[in-house]
Amino acid sequence: MYLATGGAVVIDDERRAGLLQAVRAAVGQARTLQDALASLAFAVESEIPAVTRVSVRVLETDGVSVVVAGVWTAAPTSIKPGVVVRALATSFPEVLRDDRAIIQKISGTDPALDDILRREGVWSWVSIPLHRQGSVRGMLSISSRQLDAFAPDDVQLFDQLGSAVEDRLMSLSLDGIEGESKPTAD
Repeated sequence: MYLATGGAVVIDDERRAGLLQAVRAAVGQARTLQDALASLAFAVESEIPAVTRVSVRVLETDGVSVVVAGVWTAAPTSIKPGVVVRALATSFPEVLRDDRAIIQKISGTDPALDDILRREGVWSWVSIPLHRQGSVRGMLSISSRQLDAFAPDDVQLFDQLGSAVEDRLMSLSLDGIEGESKPTAD
């Protein structure tokens, strides 16, 4: 579900180029996925208001589940590395279908889900496809505690951001997942 956001600031070309360069450098220097996510969070926070969580999820080989590969968070969260969730409980199906960034926000259509998101400081988020060997194999998610933190005009920016860091994030994600036990959450 794509919900247009009304109050976000569209990032101009000069700031967009600076953000992409900063994100590439930050993630490229990271030695672990956790370091990469923290660096990415701090790099994007200059342009995206109130970043609360940055996470990477990787599609399992069964095509039905995703595993949380890593999470950086500014607030307590129930999302933990190694947790496996049903892909349908995330925005993964839309990212797979559209193969582009998807911007979402608390919608009011599911009060229970909205309550969980609010408690975790998530009011809006963008889900960005991460490719491996030509297909979407992971998803980068950036969340904000501001309801309209992401502008629909910035979808292209987030697709570029994903392309700029996907190889490094997927490599770090897969390295971190190998050998880990994976608790399940629904």
